[in-house]
Parts: sequence; C-alpha cells; structure tokens
Amino acid sequence: MAAPPQALTPTLHASFLCSLALVLLRAGRLSAASQIVSSFPASPPASLLRRLIPALASSGLAAAAVRFRPLPVDPHTLNSIILSYCNLRLLRPALSLLRPREEMCKRGVPFDGVTVNTVLVGLCRSGLVDEAARLTEMLVGGRGIGSLDVVGWNALIDGYCKVQDMAAALAVAERMRKQGVPLDVVRYNSLVAGFCHSGDASAAWDVVEAMKADGVEPNVVTYTAFIGEYCKRKGIEEAFNLYEGMVRLGVLPDVVTLSALVDGLCRDGWFSEAYALFREMDNIGAPPNHESFGLLGEMVSRGVVIDLVMYTAMMDCLGKEGEIEEVKDMLQHALLDNLTPNCVTYTVLIDAHCRTGNVDGAEQVLLQMEEKSVSPNVITFSSILNGLVKRGCLNKAADYMRKMKDSGIAPNVF
Repeated sequence: MAAPPQALTPTLHASFLCSLALVLLRAGRLSAASQIVSSFPASPPASLLRRLIPALASSGLAAAAVRFRPLPVDPHTLNSIILSYCNLRLLRPALSLLRPREEMCKRGVPFDGVTVNTVLVGLCRSGLVDEAARLTEMLVGGRGIGSLDVVGWNALIDGYCKVQDMAAALAVAERMRKQGVPLDVVRYNSLVAGFCHSGDASAAWDVVEAMKADGVEPNVVTYTAFIGEYCKRKGIEEAFNLYEGMVRLGVLPDVVTLSALVDGLCRDGWFSEAYALFREMDNIGAPPNHESFGLLGEMVSRGVVIDLVMYTAMMDCLGKEGEIEEVKDMLQHALLDNLTPNCVTYTVLIDAHCRTGNVDGAEQVLLQMEEKSVSPNVITFSSILNGLVKRGCLNKAADYMRKMKDSGIAPNVF
C-alpha cells in the first residue's frame, strides 16, 4: 500500500501561494490575489516577500503589502510600499515607514534617493510642502542622506510654486545652485508659472532672463504660461503679440497655447474669432483636446454655429476618453441642429462603443447606418473588428471580414 503523500512544508506552501498570487496580479485579478495573500502564513520567508511586496504595492494593494511582519529591510521593498501609499494619497502610512529615523537606521534601512524622492513628491503633490521641507531638513546632512538629488529639489520647487509661496521656491532654487545642482528648463518653467499664477508677470520675466543667462532656452511651456496669464486678465493683445514673437523665434504652439488663446478671445467677446482659431488648431498641428472642446459651449451660447465636422471632432475626442454618454449626447445636439450624420460620424460613435467594450452597441449603430443608407468604410469595420477581437468573439469577427469582402472593402492593417 502506497504511503500517503506528505503535507507541503510551510516554506514550500508559502512559495506556491506566492507564485499563484504573482500570476493573479499580472493578470489583473487583484481581488483573487488579495484572497490568496490573506491565506499566507504570518511570517513567510523574507526571500518570498521581496518578490511579492513590490508586486502588491505596484498594483495599488499597499494594505496587503504591509500586513507582513517583520517587513524586509531592503530599499527596493520599502520604496515600492512608499510609492504605493503616495499614489493612493495615503501619506501618513508612508511617513510612518520613514520615522523615527534612528530606528530605521538601526534596522539597517538606508535612506536612498528613491525612498526620499518618493515621499517628497507625494507630500508636495498633496500640498504638504512644509512637511516635505521638514522631512528634507531631518534627513539631509544627518544619518539619513548626504543631500537631495535633482528630483528631490525639483519636487520642492514645484510644490512651493503650486501653493504660490514663491519666496520659498526661489530659496530652494538658490540652495540648489549653491550645491552645484543646475536648474533645468522644467524647473525654470515651474518658477515662471508660479509667478504668472501669482499675478507677478514682471518677476516671471526676470526668471526668463535668468534662464537665458544660464544658457537655458525658453520653450513653448515658458511662453504659454505668460499667454495664459495675459488671457485671464483680458490682455488678449499682449497674448497674441507674445504668440507671434514666439513663432518668429521658431517655437511652435501646442494645444495648451492655442486653447489659452481661444479662451482669451471668448473672455473678450470675440466668439467668431475664437471659433475660427479653434477650427485652425488641427491644421496648425495641435488638435483640440477635451478642455478645448469645453470652450465650445460658450461659443454656441453666443450664436456661433457648429457644423458637422466640428460635432464629429468633439465626438471623437470624447470617445477616446471613454465618455460614451457624452458622445451620444453630442450626436443628439447635431441632429437637433438639422445636421445629417455621415459615415465618419457614425464610425466615431462605433469606435466609442468599442472602446468601452460595448460591441453590441456598436453593431446597433452599424444597423442604423444601413437603415439610413450610409455605407460603412474600412475604418468602420476595423473599429468593430477590434472590439470583437478584444472580447474574444473571433467567429463573429470572421463574419464581418466576409461581409467586408462581399461589400468590396479591402481590409487594412489595424
């Protein structure tokens, strides 16, 4: 008679559970992974935790990641948990992993740059800049770290600029210089934007002069900060003068620049001009985004007539952001304006349905097209095929391929 199989050793059992949890995390099955983790023994081997904890933390399961005691003391594991907490805006638990400093040092956990930067960025993003500064003073020059790197300093500058404490932001910038850390264009732009938002354009221009003196050329973000500020205080002429000067220098506008100008024209009551610029955005190489389209509501309320091309463009923008209900509402507005949807309009609606996984809704739109004698094109079919393939409906996808062939539409590469 064969001997009964021996029970798995605790270590082997924990290793199996760890591998299973990692597979579930990679598959995006977070709930199932959490259930597996909850069945772990109280103190699994540290070698397993070094694999499992970063995976849990990067998936947003910080609470599951810190349930084990004692936690492994390597920087990678610590950083992954801190980053997860900061991404979830759970700053107190993140700080608790750093304090008290003396105890962390006794446990042999070094304060590497990534650890400190992760917490500083999390604090500054949440507006807790003074807390970030206190943490910096506690660590720099002590037993924690020798000095901040460029990421840490940049987080402080950006944080102070966002709360409009420009004196503190300049003090941090000066401290960076004294420590031999140069300011790059991103940090200079943070200072420019901070002064602009504070209403001090003169100080912002002083920053631009300092940029140039340091050999850092202003870019589109630099000029857009001024253009946006001018437009907000109805200095539309100044905004366009700066815009033209920027272009002459070879700095091309982006969607943020043009949206600011459209907003400025609306603020000054130049709605027809705003709409004309809006229509030109795509030709300039900066197609409108969701924020840009939001300005159209005011234009319409002031009597600007929107055509089918613009309605379709708005539907496409909303569809790419997954706003299917708003896409359908936009189509209804077009119909109320006595506009007749064409193949492109219906294709945009089909694509929006497919992006949200509603292939049935997409097929209903295709039926509407047939009822209204609007012929689909290769892009229409490609959108539905993409949606079907993503849902694993391969047989139905093959049916549509045959339907394309029968309609004389050659497939493309999608």
